[in-house]
Amino acid sequence: MKGLDSWLRELIHKRSLKDDKCQLKWVNTYLYNKKLNEIDNDMIEEIAKKKEQTNVSPARVNRLLALLRSILNKAERKWKCIEKAPTLCMRNEGLERERWSSKEEAERLLMELPSHLANLAA
Repeated sequence: MKGLDSWLRELIHKRSLKDDKCQLKWVNTYLYNKKLNEIDNDMIEEIAKKKEQTNVSPARVNRLLALLRSILNKAERKWKCIEKAPTLCMRNEGLERERWSSKEEAERLLMELPSHLANLAA
């Protein structure tokens, strides 16, 4: 996919860069030698369906779609190399997961709370 080098150089600081590179390596089999202006909604949807067939969660498919959306939006708005970025349909991830505080987080919270609230939270 053309334009990928520019995107990677601009986002070298990204915490998820390693995962992004892994996702891009996977998607490269479908977008190899494609110009950014050749990528449309149908092509992205087909790629998302192929990703779903690898038995990953809807959240993982959404991470791939968000990555592609980021690149295509930058191609439209910043690099001006495509007229309009495709609109991507994200997957339903279901209910939000419950997250519990770790022991360390709970201890830190209790230390920061005023004593009258710390007694209630303990």
